[in-house]
Amino acid sequence: MKSGNSDLFDDHRLISALTKCDNLEGMEILELSSNEGGHIVFLESKNPKSIVSIEANKRAFLKCLIIKEIVELKNKVSTWKFYGILKTIKNI
Repeated sequence: MKSGNSDLFDDHRLISALTKCDNLEGMEILELSSNEGGHIVFLESKNPKSIVSIEANKRAFLKCLIIKEIVELKNKVSTWKFYGILKTIKNI
């Protein structure tokens, strides 16, 4: 399958951050804004117990659902307006 030029599935920021973690196997992950599904695919390859991915952008959420079906992801993708929730929490 040919896709565009975006590096959504090879995000050096996520890879760099995860090199500081020992292991994700068996962990429960809450992922906010999945980069159109790219982060979910990468995180799922690390064998966590579960991933709940929350995407605030409706268009990106639809892309996540398409990726979920194409790659047969086992974890949950939800859409949620989490920015409003974060604004209500002090010191963020």
